[in-house]
Amino acid sequence: MSAGQFSFIKLYVADLDPMIAFYTAVFDMAVHIRIDEADFEEVLLRQDGHGFMLGLLDWKSGGNGDERPAAGVIGFVTQDADAAVARAIKAGARIKRAPFNIPGTRVALIDDPEGHEIELVQFL
Repeated sequence: MSAGQFSFIKLYVADLDPMIAFYTAVFDMAVHIRIDEADFEEVLLRQDGHGFMLGLLDWKSGGNGDERPAAGVIGFVTQDADAAVARAIKAGARIKRAPFNIPGTRVALIDDPEGHEIELVQFL
């Protein structure tokens, strides 16, 4: 028996509302739950029909980089990597690496408005 189901990944953000706007605009996510506590505010975003969630947490104290754990890449599978990049750029993303092909796959790397790396994958 599993100790639990892999359900979410969480990003620490500096400005919650613009980050919610970015992920809802680019990846058609919606706010599943919003938590407002004395020390932090957090949202869990989810796409329709998917249980996996993206958490965005804003420490009200502001915090600093030393208080944040190491980060990795967030991956999204898309039907059209080029269109996904264009949509992300329009919402404030920056291109790290324009779409390119490797055998059986088209890949692009972008940064969200706060610099979190996103990998867009289109299986060919």
